[in-house]
Amino acid sequence: MTFIGGAAGEGFFYTEKEKGFMIKLNGVERPERDTLGVFMADNGYAEIKIAVLVNGEIVRREEWSAYRLSTGDEVDVVSFVGGG
Repeated sequence: MTFIGGAAGEGFFYTEKEKGFMIKLNGVERPERDTLGVFMADNGYAEIKIAVLVNGEIVRREEWSAYRLSTGDEVDVVSFVGGG
């Protein structure tokens, strides 16, 4: 198993089998998961307010559980910053 860091200082392990099936999350390769919902939860993003783009297209949170990811997809997370 190989360890890589996750969101907010959390980390996780992936097996050599998973190594060949990677998705980029904000430019960093992560092990592929079946759906965007599982992928985001595994990377610590399930409960925070963010916008998610897959290959440059916004995916609404309601669609995450059904949205299928493929090897090589690029997922970008955008957080909102308030100001005044």
